[in-house]
Amino acid sequence: MQIEMMPTTRLVPYAHNARTHSDDQVAQIAASIAEFGFTNPILIGEDSVIIAGHGRLMAARRLGLTEVPVIMLAHLTEVQRRALVIADNRIAESAGWDEELLRAELSALQELSFDLDLVGFSDEDLAGLLGEIETPALTGAIEGEDDVPEPPADPVSRPGDLWILGHHRLLCGDSTVATDVERALAGVTPLLMVTDPPYGVEYDPNWRNQALGQTTARTGKVLNDDRADWREAWALVSGRRGLCLAWRPARDHGRGQTFTPQAIGLRPFSPVHVAQPWRRAREPGDLTIRWIRRDRSLSADNWSAVEIPMTEASEAWQVQILDGATVLRSLTASTTSAVYTAAQQTADWGAPLGPGASLDIRIAQIGQAYGAGAAPITTLWF
Repeated sequence: MQIEMMPTTRLVPYAHNARTHSDDQVAQIAASIAEFGFTNPILIGEDSVIIAGHGRLMAARRLGLTEVPVIMLAHLTEVQRRALVIADNRIAESAGWDEELLRAELSALQELSFDLDLVGFSDEDLAGLLGEIETPALTGAIEGEDDVPEPPADPVSRPGDLWILGHHRLLCGDSTVATDVERALAGVTPLLMVTDPPYGVEYDPNWRNQALGQTTARTGKVLNDDRADWREAWALVSGRRGLCLAWRPARDHGRGQTFTPQAIGLRPFSPVHVAQPWRRAREPGDLTIRWIRRDRSLSADNWSAVEIPMTEASEAWQVQILDGATVLRSLTASTTSAVYTAAQQTADWGAPLGPGASLDIRIAQIGQAYGAGAAPITTLWF
């Protein structure tokens, strides 16, 4: 048997595969591949139909892999192939665990700070297996937790120091001073700034101790908390694709503030719930691709609505038919569906797509002010 690399677009899922893979399990497989590599090749027949490894293919596509290792089992008869699809999954389920050795191995990995989420056990299973490990009981206050250390006489970092951390820049400065922010950005216009600035309310945390009888030492006031005008700093984030988000409560109650989206705030969301062809009985032929849109308006979160509202003046969509990283065809639509005709499928793939095939597509809503919105790759299964 020989391991070879094969494009994911050439692999065909077995139409009668009874094994199911939840989103959580596919995410686990993807995390395992990312950590350890693709250590278990996908088993296929001479026709590239998968015998074992449907979950691994789904995980590879989620990771954006264009090629995966495969082993072609050309010696199997058709009956043997169908049997192995079941046996490969079922026989592994018959194995057991030596829980004493398993607990010791998991404990050793935990002590080495390895992420146990990558070994495949649920949080409940890990809690049951590692529950005997003694952990300090945390009850009540911890002595010294509220102590504020004195600043060092000779601090390492001083105002104006710029720390280069790989691709990141960290400035010891004042975010209310435009020149400090400009130095940290180094000419780059950020796409997003999420900030928690002083609120302009002169907040005094001493009220906790006075009103609630607490003794917390965390009572220091925020410098410049009387300032509410941050336009100088926010101006550095402006631009065609910049967006600034900030939280600002009032003194005695929450205050709702509205704003008009600009720049990247106008980017249409990606659609959701793309209909899978295999859910409907169909013969190879014209394929109607259907999806549900999303929208930035607050009313779009109303689950009782018959249709998701739309803030765009008119509706426009682009559906890209993909072969790996290559766009074979672009379809346009003015509603949440597009028809991929049998003739187009034949021109792209040699024949209309039928049972066992898969198709990668990318759907984007076209905004009048922004252009094409977010468009993740979706795999259709037939």
